[in-house]
Amino acid sequence: MHPQIRRNAPGSCPICGMTLEPVTPTGAAHANMELTHMTRRFWVALALTVPVFLLEMGSHIPTLGLQRIVALQTSIWIQFALSTPVVLWAGWPFFQRAWASLVHRSLNMFSLIALGNRSGLWLQSRSHLLAPAFPG
Repeated sequence: MHPQIRRNAPGSCPICGMTLEPVTPTGAAHANMELTHMTRRFWVALALTVPVFLLEMGSHIPTLGLQRIVALQTSIWIQFALSTPVVLWAGWPFFQRAWASLVHRSLNMFSLIALGNRSGLWLQSRSHLLAPAFPG
């Protein structure tokens, strides 16, 4: 993305945070560690997100009777406990790159993703933990 950035090793662009690509591609296949890490983060985040989705959406279907199985306040705490690692751990690479783009005053998609994730967690924690009577 920034042709003036040249490195002799893999890494991230110090301006925007994007992964640096080789100037001259080689035919040899190499392991993409970024893809491996992001894939693992995706599957862990998905495993933690499915129960949150079922708890929240299941409470809107009266025939499931989920409100009788899990109390509303307990459901809120379970959702908070499961969604916090999704935002903070699975989204950590986005937060790192957003910080780098903020430091270099070069806002990009990483900044937008990090802002959306962080504000979602902030709103959830404010509404569910500080004002539990507030309809979430």
